Amino acid sequence: MKKILFLTNGKNDMVKIQEYGNGIYAYPVYKYNSKIYKIFIKVTRKVHCDIILKYVLGRWTRKIENYDIIVCEGLKGKKWVFEYLLKYKRNDTKIIMWHWNKIFKNEIDPNDAIAQQCEQWSFDPDDCEKYHFKFNTQYFSKINLNENLEKKWDVYFLGTDKNRTEKLLKLEEIFKLLGKKTNFHVVKSSLDKANPRITYKKNISYKENLENVIQSNIVLDIPISGQRGLTLRVLESLYYRRKLISFNDYLKKEFFYNDNNILILNERDLDSNIAINKIEEFLNKPYQDLKENELARKYFSFVEWILRFGNG
Repeated sequence: MKKILFLTNGKNDMVKIQEYGNGIYAYPVYKYNSKIYKIFIKVTRKVHCDIILKYVLGRWTRKIENYDIIVCEGLKGKKWVFEYLLKYKRNDTKIIMWHWNKIFKNEIDPNDAIAQQCEQWSFDPDDCEKYHFKFNTQYFSKINLNENLEKKWDVYFLGTDKNRTEKLLKLEEIFKLLGKKTNFHVVKSSLDKANPRITYKKNISYKENLENVIQSNIVLDIPISGQRGLTLRVLESLYYRRKLISFNDYLKKEFFYNDNNILILNERDLDSNIAINKIEEFLNKPYQDLKENELARKYFSFVEWILRFGNG
């Protein structure tokens, strides 16, 4: 049995830090989450004190040789992790750089020398084709929450601006016309230009985000331009049995697609009365939790997802 390690972001990651059985392990990159601790690690890396790193980072540094496959997110801030893994891994250990975002400014350049020494995978079919990555789906792992929270909103969206302002403003107007309450939680990132038409909100934890999902009837999904891969919003709606409104037309090809549960819109709809009519009709349909939904929840689970790396 292959031993597979996933390096998590720590206690706030939706992937629990534990041994999952079937040779699957999830350990955090950092032993502690404090800023002072991370500054100390950064200084230690810069002076190349790998012996110290081995004992002050997560337990993965002391067991690298035990794993056949090691998976880590391909963010620029994690580049040093790949350098460390490539330096100390077994010769036959496969290091996987997992791009769970579209290739953008925050991702390690796929042509970078470090990236080229890893096996690169992505959730987005177009990026797989463009950069010759291997494909794996998005994944989801439920955390312990009170799923009986009182409903507060009809429609919920969480995300950074990323040129989604106009869609959000038009949709907010439509939902107001339909008498529906929205919670559009737009966060400004360092890559966004401030838009005076949007009231930006502070970052929230992933736990708070999921509580907002639970307290809403519909999750709104607006992928960035050119994205075909599923966002976490799609899986959040699936796992918490909420309806979904999305601008990703490729969802129609998913085996769990059901027009009672998922409404696909496009930009042209927003410039006419088509969107109002489609949304109003969609709101009147009951949610259907069919066997395909249950199969999808198993398929997109963390354990099933990480096992696919061993088969690729």
